[in-house]
Amino acid sequence: MWRCVLSTIPHASQRNNDAATATILRRLWNAMVREPLPGITARHGQDHAVLTTATGATLTGPPATDFTDEAPMVITQDGRHINTCDELLTHIAADPSKTAALQQQLRESTDNLRSARTVSTPHPHGHDLWATAIAHHPNPGVYFEQIVTTGHPVHPLARTRTGLTPAQTRQWAPEHRPTVPLVLARPRTSTRHHGTWPWHDTEHTPLLPLHPYQAHRYRNRIDVITTTPAAPLMSLRTLAPHNRPDIHVKTAVDIHMTSALRQVSAAALHNGPILSRHITELDIPHFAVHTENAALTTLTDDNQPDPHLSAIVRTLPTTPHHTIPIPLAALAEPDPHTGRPLIATIIDAGNTSPISWWESCVPLLLTAPLTLAVHGIALEAHGQNTLLDIQKSHPHRLTYRDFGGVRTDPAIGNLIGDIPEPNAQHRHTTLIAALYSTVLRQLVHALTHHYDIDPHTWWHPIIEHSDHLTRHHPTLHQQIFNTTWPLKATTAMRLATDTLHNQWTHIPNPIADAR
Repeated sequence: MWRCVLSTIPHASQRNNDAATATILRRLWNAMVREPLPGITARHGQDHAVLTTATGATLTGPPATDFTDEAPMVITQDGRHINTCDELLTHIAADPSKTAALQQQLRESTDNLRSARTVSTPHPHGHDLWATAIAHHPNPGVYFEQIVTTGHPVHPLARTRTGLTPAQTRQWAPEHRPTVPLVLARPRTSTRHHGTWPWHDTEHTPLLPLHPYQAHRYRNRIDVITTTPAAPLMSLRTLAPHNRPDIHVKTAVDIHMTSALRQVSAAALHNGPILSRHITELDIPHFAVHTENAALTTLTDDNQPDPHLSAIVRTLPTTPHHTIPIPLAALAEPDPHTGRPLIATIIDAGNTSPISWWESCVPLLLTAPLTLAVHGIALEAHGQNTLLDIQKSHPHRLTYRDFGGVRTDPAIGNLIGDIPEPNAQHRHTTLIAALYSTVLRQLVHALTHHYDIDPHTWWHPIIEHSDHLTRHHPTLHQQIFNTTWPLKATTAMRLATDTLHNQWTHIPNPIADAR
């Protein structure tokens, strides 16, 4: 009798499997509802969406809703339920090779999400959370980098690591909390570096830090000198050395994560120091950046930087005692101990009301990004690039890292690549899509549902500060309070010929005309 009863209870791995499948299926459906995908025409009702596809089918399901990954969802075709991404993909009219590749990556994303959730382990909550983080790594912010299991909150390929086997993912991915041997190697070809370099051989030759995946891949072009233990951050290829808590190392890996191959471009090597210096000189209160003042690259036969064998060292800003940087993406993640949003754990540990805490947080989230936008610099301030420094459970400072997605007025510095953008509206699109459409919507959703308080309560300080900071800058002000906000069309980009060319879709703006 007991055996029969127990057999009806899903095993934990089966529950994770069902939840992971539901998460990726919902994100793909959302993309089909709102993105410009080949052969898809969408019509929207009050509580449903109807898609007409290139195959002649009619699909009916919920409207596009984010941050509700595991909520019940019914998608039907002629009364038949659709339960897998494979079934949805048959209705997209695209190059079969691209659709097949997307199909495989969706499966990989699902498998990796399931694996990430399976290894997520409880931690002490409340004030003990800080002791846990401090014990985890010499840089306590690493702990919060590694509790993020969901990845990009609206991207169907959020957990794709194409190029890694499942065993390698467990060995190197941050959610598995491994120690990674950061390889220090002497390239066999000429190199170029700038800045104060942290690693040298006995002859004072700078050593190139490499992810072990890349070191093995290019083993015929390097001589490995030694390794040093490090922890992978949210991006997997960026590592925090155990013995140097003051730096992070951005390495090159020939791995597709989300939709891009994560190498270190010549533009990244060139632009980092310029933007680090320019932003720092603006001296915005309660704001700091990870400065990129040191880099090393091997040179190709034509004396150009090799994106496969390059690295950037980021110097972290100094932090006051009892201050820990937390990626904004982590704030909306489920607390592994309680299942509630991590932001609620932090708020409740601070002995203040949730609304008061949020009202002190919002100015930090908005002031620097909007001030920089007014000065011609649009940060790609999404949840991985942007961190909130927490001091004794209270918001203290905003920190930004990784300048690759920044868009600037061409008059700023001698920047190269796709960073210079003369069109102010296009620059603002980068900022709004990352900060407003993704981060702020996700945090407001988490706070609304956890505390059961009307969303307008959480949007109100965002409205006030956005209006105050941009009212004398009509182009930016209008875009923030427009009827819609931009959102990156990640699935359409994945199916495009140029997968790195930004495409946008638009979503309803919850603060439209609220100023």
